[in-house]
Formats: sequence, structure tokens, C-alpha cells
Amino acid sequence: MSDYPNGVYFIFGGNLRQLQYVGKCTSRSFIERIPAHFDQREWAWFNTLPKKLMQNGQCYSAALGESLDFEIVLFGIRDREAACVLERVFRYSYMPMLNTLKGLKDFDANATLDKLGNNLDCPIQETALF
Repeated sequence: MSDYPNGVYFIFGGNLRQLQYVGKCTSRSFIERIPAHFDQREWAWFNTLPKKLMQNGQCYSAALGESLDFEIVLFGIRDREAACVLERVFRYSYMPMLNTLKGLKDFDANATLDKLGNNLDCPIQETALF
């Protein structure tokens, strides 16, 4: 993990373990960034998941309880620019329930991946996005 302290993370939850949120860690490590999503203080600056769940009419404590049952998958990436690009591609392609599509209206995931692959020392293998 120490070789890849940055990257993209995926948060799954709900009855069907659907993708709820995609985020990136580029200026902070996973271990510094992710816990802030689950702050017990409603007024905290970054408790994204409970706040977004509250939009469904839940009180903060119920939303926090639901978010603490989520599962997290970490995808470590050495290249911070690649992490930023991949987070946008995943958000656009999978439309997680708690992410917004802000800034992705005219986004072209395939062109973005092609450009990223051309800028890396090792090419990205083609992957079907669905």
C-alpha cells in the first residue's frame, strides 16, 4: 500500500451493493482522505457520504449509520494525473448514486483514456466501459 498511497477509490453500498461513490486521493493518502467521508460531526467540512444520503430525507445519524456499512475498494496509482483522469472516467461511465456529473456534460471517456495512454510510459490496456 505504501507504494501506492494515492489513487481512486470506489464505495459500494445499499441492499445490492451498488456503486455509491467514486473519489480520488491525489494530495492526501487513502488513509488520510477516506475517514473524512465518515465524520461523526454533522457540521464537519468533508463528511460527504452522510450529507448526500441526507438528501433522501434521513437524519444525520441514520445517514452516517448507513454509510458506515459501505464497502470500499482502493485502486492505487503512482501517477497523480492519471488518478484524476481515471476518477472522471469512472464517474462518467458508471454514474455512482452519490456523485454528481458536474463538469462532465461533454466529457468523452474514450478520448480521455486514449490521451492518458499516450502520456504514460506504459500503455493502458483497452477496457470495455459499461
